[in-house]
Amino acid sequence: MSLKNCIFIYWLVLLGIFMTLMVLYGGILLKNSRNEILDNADTIAEHYGMQIDKDIFSMMEAVNAIYVNNLYYMKIRTRNLDDYEWIGAAYYLERSLGEKADSLDYMGGMFFYDEKRNSMRSVYSDFEFSGIKTELDREVKKVLEGTADIQKKYSFTIYEGECYLIYFFKTGDQYLGFVINLDRYFEVDENLGIFYVFQRNVIAECGKTYTTEKEVEKALNSDRVYIGHRGDILIPVELENLDLELVFSFGTLKLSDIWKKPDLWMFVILTPVISFVFFIIIYYKIRSIILHPIEHITFRINEMKEHEKESGQTKKTESVQIEEFVLINKRIDEVLEQMIRLQKDKFEEEQRVREVQMQYYQLQINPHFFLNCMNTISLLLNNHSLDAANDMIRSFSSYFRYIFRDQKKPVTVEKEIREIRAYCNIYSLKGGFPILLQTDVKEEAAKCQIPILCIQTFVENSVKYAAKAGGILKIKIQAGIISDEAGGRRLSICISDNGSGYPDEMLEELNRPVMDFQFRSYHVGIDNLKYRIYLMYQETAKWYFYNSPYGGAISEITLPEVKTENESFDY
Repeated sequence: MSLKNCIFIYWLVLLGIFMTLMVLYGGILLKNSRNEILDNADTIAEHYGMQIDKDIFSMMEAVNAIYVNNLYYMKIRTRNLDDYEWIGAAYYLERSLGEKADSLDYMGGMFFYDEKRNSMRSVYSDFEFSGIKTELDREVKKVLEGTADIQKKYSFTIYEGECYLIYFFKTGDQYLGFVINLDRYFEVDENLGIFYVFQRNVIAECGKTYTTEKEVEKALNSDRVYIGHRGDILIPVELENLDLELVFSFGTLKLSDIWKKPDLWMFVILTPVISFVFFIIIYYKIRSIILHPIEHITFRINEMKEHEKESGQTKKTESVQIEEFVLINKRIDEVLEQMIRLQKDKFEEEQRVREVQMQYYQLQINPHFFLNCMNTISLLLNNHSLDAANDMIRSFSSYFRYIFRDQKKPVTVEKEIREIRAYCNIYSLKGGFPILLQTDVKEEAAKCQIPILCIQTFVENSVKYAAKAGGILKIKIQAGIISDEAGGRRLSICISDNGSGYPDEMLEELNRPVMDFQFRSYHVGIDNLKYRIYLMYQETAKWYFYNSPYGGAISEITLPEVKTENESFDY
């Protein structure tokens, strides 16, 4: 795994942990915000419940006080008054009711109703309500009429779309009680509705709500707060002074209400976004700072591999204003430059070693041929074969001019074969046995370059080991261009003779690659040639040694095709 990937993975892990913490914190904020909304709703419900319980208790106390202590009401209730007396008592009773009604802080009032006389006396507070008081009295009378003779009772009525709580005492034909407009009392709106529940049954509903009676029943059975299927918040409140339960239905708990909170926007939305951008910037800055010296090293190493060490081609890495990294890069450049110099010195030293080795091999080869030729000339002169000696000297001089040239420079196949003819002529004069040299060299192969003595070494080997007394030595040289497996062009050279072939133990050794410097006293010519070829072509050169089924040794060499321009083909 690369350092870039490691930094990126660690950054992702850190960012993931941070974002997870932010999400958890946001979840806590959401939960707290939700709980805050529920707590506010619960507080409102408790407040309304306590307030209505207090006000109902106050009105009940007022009704009880009039019922027990008011002389005018007691006179009306206990005596059989004539019309004149009844009117007087009703007048003063109405004034007593008015004193309490005037002190109310909500729309409500006190009433007295004599069913026998069909006389309704009521006093209401000055707060607004829908409709008119006389019509409201008629609605109250409808509730009162027909009730059984009970001491006290409460009921509800709907008038002009508004809900009224009616509480009263009944004694005979007289009713004494109070009325409260609940819609005006609670200031209900589209976000608040109230269900009035008596003995687990909804008896009235105030305000607009989508809550069903089943949900109201579930709310009454819940611990405190119940959330309806549409998100309504249902909170039941039980009154202490009245056998009645109120179920407050607050508007839908919408996420939009929660998102309106600025602190939630700050910590759940704005902070993570800003933090993410900040982390992105920090990631790229840290990666740039940490990877700067590494990228510098990588580039310089690649530069060394590509041999692009010119100052004009040096890549300018990003400027990092950190003294330690500037110093590191400077030291890296110094070390790499020193490595480059050492590599160059090593390469030059290897080249010098190769040249010394090649010169050593050439010195091994040249004296060998030189001594053979000198011995042959000496024998011809001793035998008084002057014409043969002159021919031998001409061939000798031509051949040695050829081999004493710069041995590091290659020659063409054409030149090599021309000198082989001179070489064969030398041995024919020396040994007195004929050599039949056959050549099959394609024109395009004749212009290709080869190491000097590349073919002659094998011809010499055939002359030494394949010549038979009284027979003709046949040597055949073939050269052409072939294609390798990759589609490249290669020079193929094949040298064969009609001798007895290579010994089996010698074939195994000859086919073994030669890739290092060796001192030997046998097979010097072939080993020297193989190592010289390796120094020049490395693994791109191949050789094969085997025997023909019909007798004779065969040597094949394949080399990369290297042509020489303006060479003539003339044997």
